[in-house]
Amino acid sequence: MRLQIQKIFIWDRRGQIAVEYMLLLALAGLVVLLAMRSLLPRVEDSADRFYNKTAESIMGRPPDLP
Repeated sequence: MRLQIQKIFIWDRRGQIAVEYMLLLALAGLVVLLAMRSLLPRVEDSADRFYNKTAESIMGRPPDLP
């Protein structure tokens, strides 16, 4: 009987550890999503400036339209 109780306790402990890791993973995912929400516009602006500067260096300035 005692051996059976110990086995159940071990499985319960493993389940608790699994739940704790899932909570940590969910928290990390939430932090990443919130960070992307605030950082994405800045990255988009920087990428846009870089692309425009590179395109201008390769192809020259665009012609003025009348």
